[in-house]
Amino acid sequence: MKSKFAFLTGFAAILLMNASPLLSQPTRIMPLGNSITSGVGSTGNALSYRKDLWNMLSASFSVDFVGTLQDGDGTFDEDHEGHPGWKASEVRQSVAGWLQQTQPDFVLLHIGTNDVSDRRATADIIADIDAILTEIYTFNPQARVFLCSIVPRTDDLDDETQALNQEIQNLVAARAGSFRIHFVDQYNAFVNVPGWQTSLMADEIHPNDTGYQLMAETFYSAIIPYLSPVTPVELVAFRAQVEGNRVHLFWSTASETNNLGFAVEHRFGDGDFEEIGFVPGNGTTTTPHEYSFTHVARQPGMHEYRLRQVDTDGGFEYSRVVQVTIAPPSTIALLPAYPNPFRATGGSGTRIRLELPETMPVRVTVYDIRGRQVARLAERPLRAGLHEITWDGRTAGGRRLPAGSYFIRLEARGVHAVQRIQLIR
Repeated sequence: MKSKFAFLTGFAAILLMNASPLLSQPTRIMPLGNSITSGVGSTGNALSYRKDLWNMLSASFSVDFVGTLQDGDGTFDEDHEGHPGWKASEVRQSVAGWLQQTQPDFVLLHIGTNDVSDRRATADIIADIDAILTEIYTFNPQARVFLCSIVPRTDDLDDETQALNQEIQNLVAARAGSFRIHFVDQYNAFVNVPGWQTSLMADEIHPNDTGYQLMAETFYSAIIPYLSPVTPVELVAFRAQVEGNRVHLFWSTASETNNLGFAVEHRFGDGDFEEIGFVPGNGTTTTPHEYSFTHVARQPGMHEYRLRQVDTDGGFEYSRVVQVTIAPPSTIALLPAYPNPFRATGGSGTRIRLELPETMPVRVTVYDIRGRQVARLAERPLRAGLHEITWDGRTAGGRRLPAGSYFIRLEARGVHAVQRIQLIR
């Protein structure tokens, strides 16, 4: 994936941005808990909240669900650590091994429902949940845990459920000063829905498909502030090479998703970045592609370039900035006009180019074949660098000149340069 461009020879200056994919490594997320994490109560094959959450997250973020168990319908990342019937004490005993095997960055922890069903003391349940947290942060102090209040139940243990949820919230507050932990209020997400007992529950303790969807939405809102959106284009390399005052930009991609193309932006000195061109992308592809763009940098000094990768939906992402230094011309020069011959009628004229090693007064005039001056194109100081003046085949008064040969004369600091051009009609 990390291919490099070969250097071209004969260039005055080379600046390279090392391969730097914009696409980050996926965030590894462990759904951890009991039968609710597994998906009891959902239709199909143990979908739980996991399928809806996966679909929402993967649309915009690079994520990888992890766990030693796999349950689902084959349409999403099925890895999880949801063990039906398990209590917090049992998860506590096994979680260290799961962490070692799966290396999660985020843990979604919904545990305690079976403990309440067994009428365990709230203090004992909280002690086990606290120990689970200790195992997670011992394994990875930078892990981010999303600890839930457990969903409500329709039997006579709602008071015990609320008591446990209050202590879970207190535990998150106590841990938050030292660790990355967040309280996810699944309980109130349910009870705030009128008629939740029948619209969101499959039985006394398990949500139905609608309830699991609500769990997914609640998790999603809690998680997304801590994820970076997927960049749809994996930019492998971006570099600039200089040949005189021409800057050749090269870049390549390893893969592209909905890539409309690349706006090439340029900045000189203290100015703002401005778009100087657009290179179409290749839509969606897993095949590597290479791109290039050439810019004529007319002024000597530091020039900066960046790419603005544009999606088909209008979203965009910037590359890093590459810098090049353009040296001033070494001499005063009148470069070949282009086009030559040129057509004034129906054409855009001819471009007269000159190079200056420093700022100086310049006079550019046009003479006919008899030596008569017919146009004055410039008579003013010009800065160092490359300049381009267009002549449309007319006199200073706007009169169209007949077809024939004409001479461009450059005068600057005692230098006199003449070039013959041909006007056709």
